[in-house]
Amino acid sequence: MLKLDTSKNVCTNKCADGTIMRGNDPNFCDSCAPSCYTCSKSKTTCDSCYYDRETFEDLFFLKNTCIKACPAGYKADFETHKCIESDYGINQQAPLYLILSSIISGIVILASNIRSGKKDSPIEIIIVAFTQIEFLNRILTISHLWKTT
Repeated sequence: MLKLDTSKNVCTNKCADGTIMRGNDPNFCDSCAPSCYTCSKSKTTCDSCYYDRETFEDLFFLKNTCIKACPAGYKADFETHKCIESDYGINQQAPLYLILSSIISGIVILASNIRSGKKDSPIEIIIVAFTQIEFLNRILTISHLWKTT
């Protein structure tokens, strides 16, 4: 049975991408929401995204909706137009990074104390070590964020 694609005013065997069969009249195909590339359950429940047909902005698919920018913890995949979970690689390198930064901090503190002839209290040494580790952690985070953009 032929259906009328109301977005193009043509008859077709099945509804094309970007259209959905009209719920109460299966003889018609209506356009999906402008943000949806394809839809199947309703006009506004997207199955995939590409770009907004009104603004021509790239859109990305996440949880049955099309959004302009992926939220924190996700990165935009411009090939599939999906938001993909991302940890920016930090979790994979954290243990080695923490060990190395702790060793480097300890060496720097010891060298500084030996050179100056000064004896710091254990609390001062811990505060300096944690400050250096936090500084290195921020540099690592920024470098990973920079690589993913």
